[in-house]
Amino acid sequence: MLDHTHVIGQMSEDQKIRILTDIHSLAEPELAALGVPPVACGIAHTGCGGEYPSSAHLACSWDKILLADVSESLCSDLFRRGVNHVLLPGAAAGDNPFDDALSEDPYLAGELAGAYLTGTTLTGMSVSLDGYGMTAVGTDCVGELTAIRTRKSMLDAPYLRALKEGPGAGLVVRAGEPVTLEEEPAIILCRPARERETVKAIAEGRICISGSATGLQKALHQFRRLQADVQHGRATTGELEAACACGEAISEETLDAGVARLLSFAQACREAETRVSHADFPQEDLAYRAALASTVLLENRNRPRGKQKTLPLTSPGKLCLVGDVEGLGSRALSGAMDALTAVGHTVVGHAVGYAL
Repeated sequence: MLDHTHVIGQMSEDQKIRILTDIHSLAEPELAALGVPPVACGIAHTGCGGEYPSSAHLACSWDKILLADVSESLCSDLFRRGVNHVLLPGAAAGDNPFDDALSEDPYLAGELAGAYLTGTTLTGMSVSLDGYGMTAVGTDCVGELTAIRTRKSMLDAPYLRALKEGPGAGLVVRAGEPVTLEEEPAIILCRPARERETVKAIAEGRICISGSATGLQKALHQFRRLQADVQHGRATTGELEAACACGEAISEETLDAGVARLLSFAQACREAETRVSHADFPQEDLAYRAALASTVLLENRNRPRGKQKTLPLTSPGKLCLVGDVEGLGSRALSGAMDALTAVGHTVVGHAVGYAL
């Protein structure tokens, strides 16, 4: 077990600032001599490897098992390349196919991202989430009044199930609004931060993958200056506390607490390495399976007993026309709706949708 107090006592102030603003600095030889394990972060999303379709295309499969297999394969490949902590895209609802959002629909995005998370934790690696939440467009599509409720029930729920029921080891969550379990509070990793953002992140108990070393150094000097001013009556305790709260100042104790938190995180990543298991399916076969499933939205295939094909639709039901239906012209649109109604369908409306 790593003795945090001993290690911190052996570190210089510059070393502390360096590892707090660049997590990969944990691999420095001087720290390795003290027994500090390195942290190698890798990003596991389909855009990083050319083998698999994009997130938006994978969502078209509606296949949770496929998403789990793809994420497990990506993480196994990262581990073989020396990565011991995975940055995993979280559930995000949005309409941009070039982002990590799985779908513009919050329910589909949440369900598939939960499966993606489950597949990742199957490897046993240390994992954190990124990109969690709904974009502005994603919020608009459900309406402002129901956006928070929708996010909680559709985007959060699959993660909570994956965390409570999934097979993976401890999960580390990285997001603006983290998903946490009451039994096991999450460690928060923040995105690349600027000067004050770096200081506030460390003071609030988060870990920076990368941040501003200059900003942290300035904040430490500012704390010492204000502390001396308080002692000589040139400043008040309230002014010192206000400077710390807004990220202008940080104490040595808070700095050391941040280092201890980072060392615990590094130790957790090292321990997770001993639990890692690799995906045992051929990557080429999985890539083909993913491509095949992602390019089919609706197959015209026989139903279980071979009595009826998916298309044409014969059983009356409720339908919604989605697409650039207005571009057809009012007469053509009205004709299409009348034709559907004539064979027993109920057309509940039409909408443009999103251009994916």
